[in-house]
Amino acid sequence: MNQAFEAEYPDFEGADWYYPWQGGGTIAAERSAETLKLFDEYYELILDPARLDETVQRIEQATGITIQNHQDLPAINPSMFVDTTHLNRYQGAAAYTRYLVEQYSGYLNE
Repeated sequence: MNQAFEAEYPDFEGADWYYPWQGGGTIAAERSAETLKLFDEYYELILDPARLDETVQRIEQATGITIQNHQDLPAINPSMFVDTTHLNRYQGAAAYTRYLVEQYSGYLNE
């Protein structure tokens, strides 16, 4: 998807993200049919639990790393989301950041 973005928006400079670019890359009418197909495949993968589980297993087998599931953390509840996938800034993001600090801060001192 990154390669498609670069091809479809050759004048985009990441450091120059500003008002005219708001929504850039997310407007379907501006994207090619090939890119839209990539998005469909990506979101089908993310939204279909069976495909996601299969993909996680493939990644774990290929890398030897166990992927931790943070989908149903006790520290997060449904009221902390802005929509189905994004934590809200003040409760959800703060709670998730607190969880990450509690879980992984020990690794920072190694």
